[in-house]
Amino acid sequence: MAYPDEVARVSLLWSANQDDWPNELAVNTFWVYHRHYTGNGWDWSQAPQEIADDIAQKLVTHWSAISGTVGSGYQIHAVKCAKVDAAGKDEYVGEHSVSGGTLAGTGSSGVLPPEVACCLSLWGYSPGSFVTRPGTKRGRMYLPYIPQTACDSHGKVSTGYASDVLTGWGAFLNDVQGMHVGTSQAANDADYTRVVVVSKASATWTQVGLLTVDNHFDSQRRRQHQAPATRSSTPLNHAE
Repeated sequence: MAYPDEVARVSLLWSANQDDWPNELAVNTFWVYHRHYTGNGWDWSQAPQEIADDIAQKLVTHWSAISGTVGSGYQIHAVKCAKVDAAGKDEYVGEHSVSGGTLAGTGSSGVLPPEVACCLSLWGYSPGSFVTRPGTKRGRMYLPYIPQTACDSHGKVSTGYASDVLTGWGAFLNDVQGMHVGTSQAANDADYTRVVVVSKASATWTQVGLLTVDNHFDSQRRRQHQAPATRSSTPLNHAE
């Protein structure tokens, strides 16, 4: 088992409203594949920084359509890109720091608990169709810091919120799809990226062609917050 060549992991690093959830962190990850044309200038030792810079700019471009799906006071503070080797270890890393407030949420009425997430699924095939090893062709981004307004009266993801997530994140990821990178020697031979699902089990990548959002909230059990709990209590009588 090994990771395929020419893929890089992109991580969106979030920070929480420090008054509400101090030290709470979240990370969203997706993968890109680099399509290289022979003769173009390309150096993986420098490329992750360029990719991180370009993706951060595309987030800024599309943020107005995303910001309402994130609670106010929560934001992306950095974009990281890592070229991985066959074992999945970082070979080359680039990181773009985002100035405070640039990629901040504007969702109102507070947020659901940090462990509650909205699952954005990235599909490399059409759901319901037959493909071999379907588990290697689907990725997931567990979007954090969900505004309370995302929850409908039945405790499910509202159709309006799901639509907003697909519109905003779809436009962003579609812009990353085909993003030109590196130094091109000819206008029609520019290097570009593809948004992909990567499988170590099969050492393959599959280009993402569809995004979906379920109407059930998901749980990120590994996401832990460091804020101490405030206890409420009531005494019980010691009856004899």
